[in-house]
Amino acid sequence: MSLSNECFHNIATQWTPELEEQTESYRFYQGILTLPVAIIGLALNSVYIISASRVIYQHRVSRKFYVLQSNRAMGDVLACLVSFAFSEHVVFARHISLNVVQLLNTLFVGSFWSAMTSYVSMGLLKLYGYARPFDYKVHVTMRRCIWLIILSWVVFAIFVIFVLTMITLSKISPVWITDGKWLNRTAEAWLASMYWFRNMLTIFLYFFVIICFLITVIFLRRARRSSKFIHQITNNRRSVKAARRYFRIKLIKMALSVASLAVFHLPYTVWAILLEWSNDQCFLTGNYDKMQPLMGVVRICLLLRITVDAMVQIATDRRIRTALLVLLRIRNDSSLPDVSSCPTPRLSPSLRSVRSQTLLNGENKNRGINVSLRSIRSQCMFSSQENRDSPKAETVAQRNGVTFLFPG
Repeated sequence: MSLSNECFHNIATQWTPELEEQTESYRFYQGILTLPVAIIGLALNSVYIISASRVIYQHRVSRKFYVLQSNRAMGDVLACLVSFAFSEHVVFARHISLNVVQLLNTLFVGSFWSAMTSYVSMGLLKLYGYARPFDYKVHVTMRRCIWLIILSWVVFAIFVIFVLTMITLSKISPVWITDGKWLNRTAEAWLASMYWFRNMLTIFLYFFVIICFLITVIFLRRARRSSKFIHQITNNRRSVKAARRYFRIKLIKMALSVASLAVFHLPYTVWAILLEWSNDQCFLTGNYDKMQPLMGVVRICLLLRITVDAMVQIATDRRIRTALLVLLRIRNDSSLPDVSSCPTPRLSPSLRSVRSQTLLNGENKNRGINVSLRSIRSQCMFSSQENRDSPKAETVAQRNGVTFLFPG
């Protein structure tokens, strides 16, 4: 990667009409337009975090996935708060500081790291659960999910420190340091390194989330076909419909979560790709004022992802809606079971996956062994208490391969 050092010819010029135009562009496209979307996103994600914390504390849900979803929501709340600070600075400041703008932009982009980490983690967990259901129950624990969240925020801190270091080095004049070739670089060279790292990370994570989702869908369809095969053996239409509905709901919820990121992060990803593969590295610097409308649209799209994602999670999750209604005093909490009566549910592997894997392993090892999946529904014996000396008549009824005894 060749870095240009000729972009900022007049970086030390005085306040000019061009800078005035840049200030007005900042205030309108990245200050005024983004503020309403940030307010709505902050409110919805705050409500989601409170509701999710309530159901997690009461042990009414699978805590692993809800903790990851809450981690995503916390990153979105951070993005909304940074957007608030950015809007306040560009709207009320007389002269916009480029240092403050770069710092807030770094925090704004870095806060989406938690969202991408949560999406990738949930996709990999679902993928691992359906690919290896027995190992999933043993190896995937709540403690490891917590450590994964902590690690994601540590990586976020490293990312912010690295970018701030690049920005700080860009303020050091190359005249002061002349011994080393690495430090003998101008401001745009350091900023180009920072932008390259940030854009490549964004591009990689975007496509990685989508690829993980597609692979998970493939394994979900395989598990669905296995479940359908087993339930067709039992000639139970009701079980077949239940299996289809189970996998359909799982797939729809997962598709909505990833689709919000795929749609609303697409403009920013395309923006990053065009900047990295552009032959003119000074294009953004030379047309910075003219690019403000596009940058404002990209920022609004990122904030719309925050808003839509929170709305989808609240609308499609019955437990979150119930906790929200209780929080708003619309529904009484007395109708819900207590915490003590609700043990922590373990996210065990799918029973259908376990049955299908057992059946396939049994056929491979010994084809003479038939794995029966039909349970005995009832076996009752009634005895006459009024007349113990009278003979008992046994009626044997064959129904679905199950013997029922009805004493006379």
